[in-house]
Amino acid sequence: MYLEEHDNKEVIIHQLKATDCNSITEEEINDIDCFKANKNLKFLYVETLSDGTYKLKANLDLAKIKDESWPRQSEFSLTESDIDDIIDFCEDHALPESGTELSFSKISEINKEFSKGSEDLTVEFYGDTLKYKVHHSDLQKGYYLRLVFANNLQVVYKYDDDLNTFTPYMIYDAKKYSFANSNAKNEYLYIEKADKKSEDINDDPSWWSKIWSSISGWFSSNDDAKKEDNIIKDKVDNNSGGETSWWESTWTYIKNIF
Repeated sequence: MYLEEHDNKEVIIHQLKATDCNSITEEEINDIDCFKANKNLKFLYVETLSDGTYKLKANLDLAKIKDESWPRQSEFSLTESDIDDIIDFCEDHALPESGTELSFSKISEINKEFSKGSEDLTVEFYGDTLKYKVHHSDLQKGYYLRLVFANNLQVVYKYDDDLNTFTPYMIYDAKKYSFANSNAKNEYLYIEKADKKSEDINDDPSWWSKIWSSISGWFSSNDDAKKEDNIIKDKVDNNSGGETSWWESTWTYIKNIF
């Protein structure tokens, strides 16, 4: 995920680092005496996210922990106080019912390789790897959020100052572009027409609706995804530009970008 800032002939790109808001550090775990004394005990209740960070298991049964019938718990010698501490720990780090909460932060270290720019454009990239070709139109100005997927699919949103949120802008699937509206298309293609002759451009609302509906489901639970898809289809097919509550709902857990 990348945050782009466009201004005249300059583009500043920050690669965003995702952090699970419900992650638990080794230090937090070792604050519990029984976990500190038994290094393997914690794995009955948490799963590893990365080196030094963990997350509470989703299927924990506090009643079974209380009566010591939780799988493999009987292999450890635990006092009643230890069990109470474990239950308190699990309650303090309980997972939200709404799903995974993520926060995103900018990578501050600049990558000099992408700072050279060109005669017409200056590019500064802060991050580890830039996985797409930098694009800038003379009409682009402001903040853009670009999601780059492993299958080369790119989804771009533009920040709307009036609505105070990101709004759909463009989808690129390595073969064709699909724009959320004519303004996005005109802005993006302003200096790109000569370069994109061999690539298909598609701004048909129904095509956009189908693609976006599929993507939106990746970021929500099954029930929420169905509701979001219906709202998205209505808004896109009707070319509605007034409300963006569906976007805010989808990205409830993306924060701390600015």
